[in-house]
Amino acid sequence: MRQLRKENGFNSYELFAYDVEVSRVGMSKYESGNFDDIRLRTLLKIIDGLEVSPKEFFSKGFE
Repeated sequence: MRQLRKENGFNSYELFAYDVEVSRVGMSKYESGNFDDIRLRTLLKIIDGLEVSPKEFFSKGFE
């Protein structure tokens, strides 16, 4: 997630979180993998902000 964010020109997770309307604390946890669950709505906001399809998002790193 961090790599995709940076590839889209968002060097700061905080600015990205603000742009996609996700909490900064949540975004930090999602990028670090330090979370128990994530709401589908939140995940879709992040994927949309990364400008990738869900298929691309989930296949990154598995090729």
